[in-house]
Amino acid sequence: MDASTEAHLRAFSQGQSSSRQVREQTGLDYRQMLDALGELGLRLPSFDYDTANEEVKRGYDNLAAYYQTKRSGKARPVG
Repeated sequence: MDASTEAHLRAFSQGQSSSRQVREQTGLDYRQMLDALGELGLRLPSFDYDTANEEVKRGYDNLAAYYQTKRSGKARPVG
């Protein structure tokens, strides 16, 4: 992984950029981005879950579940 990609991922993890910005700047898709965060030992950025709309909550929950599965080394659930 090059230094620019790592910098973009670190900025995303710290809440300084969006996943869209990271994808546009690095060419990574969501899965690759999440895998790269895990490789670097980084976490998803935090946000105010109580004020987020349901779609954002659902998306975040799905990403968090995927990320947790990757970290634990378990197979992803199907469906």
